[in-house]
Amino acid sequence: SDNREEAQLKEDRMGLEDLSKKAEEGFEKAGENIEKAVETAKDKAAEVAEAETAAQLEAERIDVTALVLYAGAISWVIGYDTIYAHQDAEDDALIGIKSTARLFGAHTHQALILFYGLAVLLIGVALASGDARWPAWLGLAAFAVHLASQIARLNISDGDLCKRLFYSNRDAGLLLFAGLLVDAVLRAA
Repeated sequence: SDNREEAQLKEDRMGLEDLSKKAEEGFEKAGENIEKAVETAKDKAAEVAEAETAAQLEAERIDVTALVLYAGAISWVIGYDTIYAHQDAEDDALIGIKSTARLFGAHTHQALILFYGLAVLLIGVALASGDARWPAWLGLAAFAVHLASQIARLNISDGDLCKRLFYSNRDAGLLLFAGLLVDAVLRAA
């Protein structure tokens, strides 16, 4: 019976060793699976971070069309601000204020042709870049005619006329805006 018990103990030990080996193999495999899962999670987190960064950069990017439109608007502002500055160019000279009216002086008409022409050109480039339709182009044409009429009518020695021409730029802006608005409404329909 001692032999039997010894044989049984030996068999039990071997069974326990087998179980221990199987458990050890299972733990190793589980560890490997956990390592793979951690690596996969890290890869996914990196992909998400890259996508978020790309989306943030895209959101922060200013479109070239917007920049060209902005440059056109600045050119327009320089033009009409020059007309406004001619109302008190003499006073500016007396107290030493520098203005575009004083800078351009007798060459104001040429400067306005340059700045208003640049405004129309740049806004036109922005419209083309944005695939504008005919109402926007019609608005730009009306805007251009209005600006040309200001240049033709301008007398830099007549302060009241300068003031009226300056204020008429509200109408110029409304003509352009109306064209853009109709274009947007047609696109939305």
